[in-house]
Amino acid sequence: MAETSVKNQGQVSQICVKCGFCCSGLLYDQARLEDGEVDFARAIGLDVGADPRTTTGQKKFALPCPHLCGTVCSIYQQSRPKICSHFFCELASKFDRGELSQAESLQKVEEAQRLMRRIEPMLMPGENWTMARARWSSNRNKTPRSPGEAKFQMLMTALNLFLDRNFRKERQRIVSVEPQSMEVVEGE
Repeated sequence: MAETSVKNQGQVSQICVKCGFCCSGLLYDQARLEDGEVDFARAIGLDVGADPRTTTGQKKFALPCPHLCGTVCSIYQQSRPKICSHFFCELASKFDRGELSQAESLQKVEEAQRLMRRIEPMLMPGENWTMARARWSSNRNKTPRSPGEAKFQMLMTALNLFLDRNFRKERQRIVSVEPQSMEVVEGE
């Protein structure tokens, strides 16, 4: 979403500075660069590479962003890649469209942060959210080897489902949940 189409920029910004999920690697593992931004991105210390999931050569930079300080950008007032000022998660978009109030939006940020705090003690030394999501994803269809691993998988699934429903665009969701038909069988 382009900045010029944002109706409530100041209020959206208040939500964004409480969150920072888009830059932390919690939602995505990389962010796309526009043509001509590669040298600039490298110059400001971003880890630039080609998107391994495509054959187009589209350049991306790895997340978490090294300029994220807590939940805010440490170079916000400086030049940044275009995606940094133009990206809005689904939560910010819903708020801007009037589908959620600011209080409801902030409650969703806080709920995700509560889930994150439950998982943080289970992260491996040096593991960031991008790495944790990769570990969760690679073990999704495996039997957990320990109760701690089972708890990590369960909490990461809950977190990613919450992020899918509230922060990620529909086409970018990562937890697939098929609706289950439930049949009630009455006893004799």
